Amino acid sequence: MEENIQNNHHNNEKQSGILVDSDILQLGKSGHLITKNFEESCVQQAYYELRVGDIFYRHAVDETERRQIVKPGDHIIVHPHEFVTVITLETIALPTNILARVFGKTRLFSIGIIPVTNIADPGFEGHLGITVMNLSGRSVKLDYGEAFAKIEFERLRKPVSKPYKGPHNYAHALWPMPTQNILPRRIDQKNLIKNNSKMKEETMLFGEPLDIFLEKILSLEALISRTNVKIIFSIGLASSIIVYIVGAWASTTIVPSELNPSFSKIIETIAIIPVILSAYNWWRKRKSNSSKTNY
Repeated sequence: MEENIQNNHHNNEKQSGILVDSDILQLGKSGHLITKNFEESCVQQAYYELRVGDIFYRHAVDETERRQIVKPGDHIIVHPHEFVTVITLETIALPTNILARVFGKTRLFSIGIIPVTNIADPGFEGHLGITVMNLSGRSVKLDYGEAFAKIEFERLRKPVSKPYKGPHNYAHALWPMPTQNILPRRIDQKNLIKNNSKMKEETMLFGEPLDIFLEKILSLEALISRTNVKIIFSIGLASSIIVYIVGAWASTTIVPSELNPSFSKIIETIAIIPVILSAYNWWRKRKSNSSKTNY
């Protein structure tokens, strides 16, 4: 294959440049350049339209859940502000004198889907992994087999001396993630996200930055809950003290002396009721919180 492409224009600088539709069509039909799932209708003026394959990777989930499958007739959902790496339906095989560039489609630009512009080096073979990001505020779907990116091929003046030697097929595994470049979150509450299914759901819908906002909301909610319990208990205790003071004053100034023993017992009973109710409310709150999922 490589010899066929190189020999046609060997040492002819006038033939270097971007391949046009007739070049792509000829090479694709002969099983060169685009070696699998070549589709004539995807050949355009000076580029080929790459389509959504059956594998994609989500970056905002656990590593074990990152690789996901999409079946024919199904679609990928890209949530707001989410990055997704889509594996192309096509496989390509670049000879050492062909460079490929990947661009986005204007139709998808208009709804916020932006593919990361990239190149495929001479010598690359396999499925391409194209990362797209949704910059809109709404979820967007990409159908299986839908054209979502463009690839143009440029014939170089001569073959490169060091062809591409890295990973060749992103359908099996994605490139290593540079986790050492990721800074820690402003609020480090791993269990808050890890064990909170609601937060995971909302983060997927509205984008990863939302989880920091939700962390603050949940932390504030917990603080308010603790504060409310303290306030209620304090009010109950204050009410008991007030009732006891008023009762003591009444027993010495208003209530006849023969009724003082009975009145005092009644006042003591009434005074203790707010404290008991406050303690019971505190116990219920504590029991309710312990039965919920730990954040």
